[in-house]
Amino acid sequence: MGISEALPLMAEVKKTAHLNNHSLTNFNILSEVKYSAICKICKQEVSIDLTAELPVSGSLFIEACVKPPRKKKNQISS
Repeated sequence: MGISEALPLMAEVKKTAHLNNHSLTNFNILSEVKYSAICKICKQEVSIDLTAELPVSGSLFIEACVKPPRKKKNQISS
């Protein structure tokens, strides 16, 4: 097992995440069989574990991407 087996799965994960308006970072290599990526916008994570029964997990596919609310800056006038 190795990254060559994970590459097609990573491509499918990125394609599916894009359909839900997510913008994934590149996958981080956690071990020879584990990889993870995070959405740049909503910070939800997806992970791939080639040894697991269900190799892809994460809440990324359940929910569409939603930007977190921006905090308003307080302006001080003099």
